[in-house]
Amino acid sequence: MRAIVVAALVCGCAADSDVVVDLGVIADYTTGEASIEHPARVSVGADVSITVRTSGCGECTQFQRTDVAVNGRDVEIRPYDTRYLGLCGDCFEYFPHPVTVQFEEAGPAVIRVFGYMAGDRFGTVIERSSTLTVE
Repeated sequence: MRAIVVAALVCGCAADSDVVVDLGVIADYTTGEASIEHPARVSVGADVSITVRTSGCGECTQFQRTDVAVNGRDVEIRPYDTRYLGLCGDCFEYFPHPVTVQFEEAGPAVIRVFGYMAGDRFGTVIERSSTLTVE
């Protein structure tokens, strides 16, 4: 019995009740910057690939889903990760959240990403943004 308890503590395993789905960590705690990758210029009606990266410990965090909403040239992205609330090892990983959108009108487009700042997981939801040009 003792060996099983030790194994659970080492692997950071969690019971189902210790699992939550929540917005991901989008901003680095040292710079406050977020990783939002996309082209600088796109054509009206073309598929546009956008990737947001969340971060966490791979033993305790996993990609869950990415919610995206487009309203004209405004894009809102909410990346969700599954978090295990048990003990975690000393590790760090990025989790890509790719989405594809289309813009139906020319002009500047704003991509807004919502999530948490690293180190402030249970704090306030933050927003980071990036822009591109639709031609």
